[in-house]
Amino acid sequence: MAAGARGSATARWGLPLAFVALPLYVILPTHYATAFCIPLATLGALLLGARLLDAVVDPFIGRWVDAWFGHSIGRVLALTAAAAVLLALGFRGLFFPPESTRSDPSMLLVWCAALLALTYLSYSVVTVVHQAWGARLGGDEAQRARIVSWREGLALLGVLVASVLPSVAGLSVAGAVFSVALLVAVWALCRAPRPAAALAAARSLQAPRGELWQPLATPAFRRLLAVYLVNGVASAVPATLVLFFIRDRLQATAWEPLFLVSYFAAGALSMPLWLRAVARLGLAKAWLVGMALAVATFAWAALLGADLTLPGALLAGTVQRAGHGQRLEGAYFGWWNFATKLNLALAAGIALPLLGQFGYAPGARDAQVLQVLTVAYCLLPCVLKLLSAAAVVATVVDEGKSMKLKPRWLSALALPLLVAFSLLVGCACAPTPADYAAEKPVLDLKSYFNGELVAHGIFTDRAGKVVRRFTVQMTGSWQGNQGTLDERFTYSDGKTERRVWRLTDEGGGRWAGRADDVVGVAEGRLAGNALNWRYTMALPVDGSVYEVQFGDWMYLVDQRVMLNKAVMSKFGIRLGEVTLSFSKQ
Repeated sequence: MAAGARGSATARWGLPLAFVALPLYVILPTHYATAFCIPLATLGALLLGARLLDAVVDPFIGRWVDAWFGHSIGRVLALTAAAAVLLALGFRGLFFPPESTRSDPSMLLVWCAALLALTYLSYSVVTVVHQAWGARLGGDEAQRARIVSWREGLALLGVLVASVLPSVAGLSVAGAVFSVALLVAVWALCRAPRPAAALAAARSLQAPRGELWQPLATPAFRRLLAVYLVNGVASAVPATLVLFFIRDRLQATAWEPLFLVSYFAAGALSMPLWLRAVARLGLAKAWLVGMALAVATFAWAALLGADLTLPGALLAGTVQRAGHGQRLEGAYFGWWNFATKLNLALAAGIALPLLGQFGYAPGARDAQVLQVLTVAYCLLPCVLKLLSAAAVVATVVDEGKSMKLKPRWLSALALPLLVAFSLLVGCACAPTPADYAAEKPVLDLKSYFNGELVAHGIFTDRAGKVVRRFTVQMTGSWQGNQGTLDERFTYSDGKTERRVWRLTDEGGGRWAGRADDVVGVAEGRLAGNALNWRYTMALPVDGSVYEVQFGDWMYLVDQRVMLNKAVMSKFGIRLGEVTLSFSKQ
């Protein structure tokens, strides 16, 4: 049978497995944090424990799967079908716990822990069988990459469905669709091409226990596993935090399905490109290119195909070159999945409690807290990607040959890595109000915005071109910690506008602001001569209203003059700037 046919026939499990993976690893943390008010630190510890248990068991599952293959394909199919049933039941129970557990946090956590263990272990059994089956079909480098690409391509299709369906039709419908997809996958596996005959049943069932550890005795596998582990954490951290980032940092909850669909669709569409890259560069070099481009451009989606297609294909080649084909594929993939689950465990068990320690909670709008979320979501994964790229150059063996990069390769990779480093430094060094705590004169907001003021300002687009000029007449008044700032705008085209701010001094340098065209509450932080506002404004444009995020900085120059610079953005994309000069009358 042709490699493409073999790949499509054995890869149908990729869709339901990925379909369940997105809710389990991405939606579940936010679901329990928001729907059941479980603290992030508690949730992180629970997920860490469940995922570590899952990871530790995976190598043993791999050995069992090898024994099942040694006994008969019928046993493999029967036990896989049983695991699929338990997986469907566990998925349903996790997202729809009994009413009796919802009012008692302790009971809810016990229920969640038990169902996580059941679901994760069932998922691991099905996953290892799925991977070992494909690896036992053998083939050369291009055929292995094609089989893995079919598997991961269908997996991305499952993720696309899972990213949209819960938001559009609800988790109940998503669970029903997942159960049907599992049933279809079991049927497809029964009709899939069978691997070549394995060792005799007696020999397989009486294999020495040392075979469980045989993969770790293979140097090439140890090196590849180490790179995969670091690279996997780089992917697992943003996967754990993506919904928090979309909802709180981008403030684009309504756009969640579109973000997830576009991310994974780009990964699916990039699969053919990475197959061509493998044919031209080889597996390891193509993977290295993917890492470098991912960090340099921050376009994780388009480079997702490299992380999905290439490591698994490299692993299949490692098994064959070690002489363990048709015998220990399950053991290898058991350890491989151990690393995958360990990635996810570390991401949830470290990232979530650390965010909680720094004051982040779902729904936060504090600029400094959101900066911590941004660093965890963007900066940390990029640093880990850079470490992975260095490890690939130093250790990974591609088709039996070490990575010896020519000077032109090194220079080609150096540019994106240098660009990435400069971007990461810029992200890490974003200013906070605390940076200006010692600056003079000290800004007293009640004193400055009291009485009559005038301001002159300009709008500039992303290219720096001035697109609008305006003047603002302002009147401020105060009663205790409550203030009103009446702003009357006159634009260069003759149009006028009015906005009335209602300001509240919350103490400790914290301020809150409200206005009719501001979505929710503007949050301000003041220190020294600087004030930073973060808010979302509903802006009318050509008959439509768009919600735009503002990052607003005010700097007191002297007792009469204050400068204001505000950056407008949408979905984290910079749209333009507003620059003003205030003058107290």
